Amino acid sequence: MLKELEQNNILLLGEPETGKEYFGKELIKGDLIYVGIDKSPQEIRSLFKPKFIIDCYTERLGVKSSEKYHISYAYDLDEIIRNIFMAREETKKNTTVIIDSLSPLIVTLGLVSVYRFLQRLFAIGREKNARIIILLHKGMHKDEVEVSIRHLAEATLFLERDVEMGEEIFYVDFGKLYSGNYKRIKYRIDNNNVIFDKFTI
Repeated sequence: MLKELEQNNILLLGEPETGKEYFGKELIKGDLIYVGIDKSPQEIRSLFKPKFIIDCYTERLGVKSSEKYHISYAYDLDEIIRNIFMAREETKKNTTVIIDSLSPLIVTLGLVSVYRFLQRLFAIGREKNARIIILLHKGMHKDEVEVSIRHLAEATLFLERDVEMGEEIFYVDFGKLYSGNYKRIKYRIDNNNVIFDKFTI
């Protein structure tokens, strides 16, 4: 079902531990460039097989990154864009860029800077035929921040956590995507894959 999504600028919005990165994995087209802000290269490779990792994580710890593409200052948006552009030039025609996650950038730099960064990134995506997937932690930001980011994205998947009869349940809300054929669907993460409950589709 996720493979049917035609939009290329996609926001995955949900609380921590709702499996945003696993949904990102299902949405990859072609070579993957993974911008790791919240995750180390080791964590990224345990879940994905990226062509390139743009490491924004390691040097924050005072350790030199061994990745070909790395950021000397994790929140340098211009450097992130340059590295994405250079890595994209080395990939095949179809490329997916995952930003994991946008939340530390917003908390550190504010909405205006990150909004402009996304405008540039989405423009590069359109020009270079790349799918851009951004992860955003729900609950960390004011409502107007989430609304602004959703306004930029072509598609938003809302990942929700609920408790039913004492059991933790997860739902994805596709909103108006798929012409209303799919709406709020129960899912679980099994062996690093998204599994939909066939009874809620």
